[in-house]
Amino acid sequence: LQFLYFIDTHLHTNMSSDNEFDFCTAGSNTFPIQCGSLRKGMHCIIDGHPVKILSIDTSKNGKHGHAKAHITGEDIFTGKKVEECCPTSHNVEAPVVSRQDYILIDIEDEYLTLQEMDGEIREDLTLPKHDDDLRNRIKRCFDMTEKEFIITVTTAMNMEGVVQIRESTVPKRY
Repeated sequence: LQFLYFIDTHLHTNMSSDNEFDFCTAGSNTFPIQCGSLRKGMHCIIDGHPVKILSIDTSKNGKHGHAKAHITGEDIFTGKKVEECCPTSHNVEAPVVSRQDYILIDIEDEYLTLQEMDGEIREDLTLPKHDDDLRNRIKRCFDMTEKEFIITVTTAMNMEGVVQIRESTVPKRY
């Protein structure tokens, strides 16, 4: 858990020198963690996909084997449920997951126009393909022209996806 604390507290710090770079981009987009240390709500990689752990059950070691962890998780981008069983003493990979909020500006041909909090515009993300409920909620919210909405984008393993929409607490700016 100290390693996770290190990752969490140092993930967004910048190194200062002649060449500035972000700590996270300089390293890997995954890190090893002991299977026995995993808990509900944490992330790990199952079958090459970043997964949020929904439940984890451990069995006692048998006469000739290790204690096993049975992990049930949900792909953070597709929502597909997956399962994995591994010895608690073995390491598994965990993704570095980050979340970013954007203001929803426009929707055109499945593409979202999003504004970062510092004013930068991005138009490279599409409406969610695997979550019809979220997709329809985003469209309905966009049709409410008197309100401003915040889109949350999750990034892990060089993939990005829209995971949430919520009403902004500030009045509409445009």
